[in-house]
Amino acid sequence: MAQDARDPARKITLRRLRRAGRRECAHLAAILDEVAKNAAAPAGSDEQKLRDFHASGMDQAGIEAAGLTPIQPLLDRIAAIRNVPDLVATTAALQQAAVGTNLTLSSRADLLDSNKQIASLVVGGLLLGDRKYYLNDDGKYPYYRGEYLKYAAAQFANLGDADAASEAAAVVALETALAKAIPDRTEFRDPQLTYHPTPLSKLPAVAPDIPWNANFSSFRATGFDTVNVTLPNVTAA
Repeated sequence: MAQDARDPARKITLRRLRRAGRRECAHLAAILDEVAKNAAAPAGSDEQKLRDFHASGMDQAGIEAAGLTPIQPLLDRIAAIRNVPDLVATTAALQQAAVGTNLTLSSRADLLDSNKQIASLVVGGLLLGDRKYYLNDDGKYPYYRGEYLKYAAAQFANLGDADAASEAAAVVALETALAKAIPDRTEFRDPQLTYHPTPLSKLPAVAPDIPWNANFSSFRATGFDTVNVTLPNVTAA
């Protein structure tokens, strides 16, 4: 039986993991702070790349001045979606731009052979992280949903959308529908739940509306003939 988070031994383990995580973050921050001081880093060197990447995140004035310009091509692409192929292609483009999506292509260790990596289609799309935040009405879950709705509306308002409130409500409604289809977190303790190796030739039977070949081509992902569809019922939906 899996340990409950309330178990004393489990709490000690979690505290140690959090402590280790904080130390790692502090160590990385110290490295970045040191690299940021190196104005003479050779062009193309790791130090120069880290320095400039760090500076781009710290330049608050530059970020505010740029506004939507850096992401405007992605916003335009989203606005141009008219059908399922458009949606799938745009989802792939977002993933490659490090934006979380509802259907992610990745490489993971094979459950039955840890020496082998296999392609995997992973279902996501819940920004609150867990289905209970969308579906439970006890405790603080209604409060969290309300705060998330306000946050989403604020982001649409930042984009200049006039109907930010209804757009935010549509986002929450979509994520709630996804949450209903995704199993409870405790069910994920069974690794077989998300292990469904599927030949590429069988993918149209799983989700016939998705242009699978075009989707994989957009990632320049080749050389595999099987993909693990972690949640076939959600992928089909």
